[in-house]
Amino acid sequence: MSYKNIMLALDLGDNTQAVLDKSEQVAAAYPNAKLNIIHVNMDFEDYDFGIMDIDLTEYENKEYHASVLAMREQIQNMNVQVHKYLVCCGVVENEIRHSVKEYGIDLLIMGHHKTNALTQFFSESGALMRNMPCDVLLLKI
Repeated sequence: MSYKNIMLALDLGDNTQAVLDKSEQVAAAYPNAKLNIIHVNMDFEDYDFGIMDIDLTEYENKEYHASVLAMREQIQNMNVQVHKYLVCCGVVENEIRHSVKEYGIDLLIMGHHKTNALTQFFSESGALMRNMPCDVLLLKI
């Protein structure tokens, strides 16, 4: 299969460089494909933490700018041209699925940690794989 529009979902965590390196190899195998990168900041409005007195808008703005800077720093040495950089705030599964549909993505690349029963319960990848309208490549990290 020949992919034309690839999206890499990054969490900007400790394993970001490993995921970037592996996804760069995949993108290089499809030289006519566009590579897009997305990072989703978690939307705290969807979670009930009890009494909290914080300005979510201010927090999201700070988090957004920190994410943009972190992404810029992480991807500056990539050897593959990146078509679009997306940073958004929301529920990870929803934001990625929406972006995949909006940008006509035909391959989604994600890192996937070794899991046990507890971490698998909280994992985003299972729900993403079940509901994704494109192929999904999980990179073992």
